[in-house]
Amino acid sequence: MSSAATTPRHAIRREAPHRQAVAAPGPAEDPGAVRIGLDPHDGRPVPALVEPAPAADLPEAARRLLAGYARFAGRASRREYWWAVLLLTLLQLLPCAIVIVGVLRGAEGAPLVVLGTGVAVLLGLVFALPVLALNWRRFRDAGAPAPLALVLLLPGVGPLVAGAIALSPARAERAA
Repeated sequence: MSSAATTPRHAIRREAPHRQAVAAPGPAEDPGAVRIGLDPHDGRPVPALVEPAPAADLPEAARRLLAGYARFAGRASRREYWWAVLLLTLLQLLPCAIVIVGVLRGAEGAPLVVLGTGVAVLLGLVFALPVLALNWRRFRDAGAPAPLALVLLLPGVGPLVAGAIALSPARAERAA
């Protein structure tokens, strides 16, 4: 009788085929997360839209704003938020300039006033949902209730309240 026959089955060590351990996906490895390319400065992948981008610059903030067009999940850093606000403000300057030129020309500038106003309204409609989603993510990052982003819909005071909350540091920064 061999020694293997007398050894209990559970004591026999069999070599299992090599399996690579796979960690559960975290926020950075979320398979459903949207990757928006490589960082032009160092070639690393840009974080998924669910993670804040504290080192965002204007082009990255623009990419994240457009890639996360209607994405309410995740968080947005202060830097990402304010770069996007600057971009949207610069976009609105062109139709405002057209309206001003039209007003200065008097009656013959009426078509410019109509054109500038139409372009401004169109830009406002196109970017209404991305701005709401960006504020939603920024409020979550600041530790405020995300649905409070609907305060933007209040005329006059809404953008002021949203701006004050958007200035707040991230929850992680506050805790440190």
